[in-house]
Amino acid sequence: MEGGVVVEQGPPEEIFNAPKDKRTQQFLARLSGKNFGDPELVNS
Repeated sequence: MEGGVVVEQGPPEEIFNAPKDKRTQQFLARLSGKNFGDPELVNS
């Protein structure tokens, strides 16, 4: 959710394993230590 708007939805497995939204990717990367294919996440 960003600004009160849902930015990503779907089955939990899909969101946790292959998030599409950049903000979701950043959030999950910080929680799990994973890089979801975005090199900027490594440096954020």
